[in-house]
Amino acid sequence: MLIGDNFSGWAETMLLQWDAADPVSQKEIDRNNAIYIAQGNRNPFIDRPEFGQYVWDTSVFVETARASNIKWWYSNSTLYVNSNFHSTSVEILNMLGQQVHQATIVQVEALNLNLKPGIYLAVGRSDSATEVLRFVVQ
Repeated sequence: MLIGDNFSGWAETMLLQWDAADPVSQKEIDRNNAIYIAQGNRNPFIDRPEFGQYVWDTSVFVETARASNIKWWYSNSTLYVNSNFHSTSVEILNMLGQQVHQATIVQVEALNLNLKPGIYLAVGRSDSATEVLRFVVQ
């Protein structure tokens, strides 16, 4: 299933198909809520089922980038944001679904994030669109 520390192509395809075929149930939502009460953390893939596609399916990002109203990239502890919208809310989530940063962007900004190593999602929201950027901090 793995080649080094990456999924092989067939495994990634199979897992994405399985994710699409098995939507989140009420039982999983209830369990996620109970775990949050007991442990203080959540499963972001239960709260936001689309994260499976955002994290693993790179074609989601290629297509989003072509029609994107937000041009953004991460480099050297900084998230650079250039938005076509007057105001964009940006939320940074870790893989536990915890919000680690939030900001409102007025067209162009550079956010110094100083994040721990891991995979993160930047969710940009305006009045008319929501876009997601996946980035890795090493």
